[in-house]
Amino acid sequence: MVRTLRDRKKGEFTALEQGGMTVAAYEAKFHALSRYATQLVTTEEERIRLFIRGLNSELQVLSVHMTSAGRSFNEVTDYVKKVEGVRRDGQAKA
Repeated sequence: MVRTLRDRKKGEFTALEQGGMTVAAYEAKFHALSRYATQLVTTEEERIRLFIRGLNSELQVLSVHMTSAGRSFNEVTDYVKKVEGVRRDGQAKA
């Protein structure tokens, strides 16, 4: 059985992890692939939860409080990008 492009992209979305990508690159890929998995991201909270789930573990821990109700996806991604930037600056100075 041949999987459709949508099925393949949906599979990529569900398996998506940040890995070596920057948060901005991960966010762009998350956004692009989420179009193929609209039934998985039916609410803003679910979108945020899935985004955080794919972050590297340290960023997951630092941003898990952002899953609380009332946060927008943009607020969460902006926060994670700031955390990533602070961590990079701190590592560069160390």
